[in-house]
Amino acid sequence: MTRGRFSITYGGPLVDAACELQARLYNVLALQFADRYLKNNAQDKKDAAIHSTLFAFAQFFGSREQRGLGERMINSANGRATCLGYAAFAEQRDTMDEWLKQLLHDLENLNDGGRRRLTRIQHLLLELVRELDDKGKRYPFTMNEA
Repeated sequence: MTRGRFSITYGGPLVDAACELQARLYNVLALQFADRYLKNNAQDKKDAAIHSTLFAFAQFFGSREQRGLGERMINSANGRATCLGYAAFAEQRDTMDEWLKQLLHDLENLNDGGRRRLTRIQHLLLELVRELDDKGKRYPFTMNEA
């Protein structure tokens, strides 16, 4: 498959999911998201922040229909496969814990190795977005490394 055909067939959902996830990781790592929400004493805010970040990871894998986590994120309706929305993810998250536990650990332990790993993931996702959207048509703004 040529690069152009790949971009047309798979590039849209993949680049969108990669951009969303890298942006969330940038917020976690560079914009005090962790200090405001993940370390927050209000448990409901912390839970919502972690849950929505895990959703961004799961959505990325669902966009590629990968085995394991990606399969759990796919919903088939009316002959079409779509990625689960946030509400459906929230209802089914406990069936995905096997694949999300390392990410959850990293988010909860940024100062104990989690930051290094999540930073590397953010950089790789940013590279993927730049490669798939190399002319900046889909995302014509600057995206930064954390």
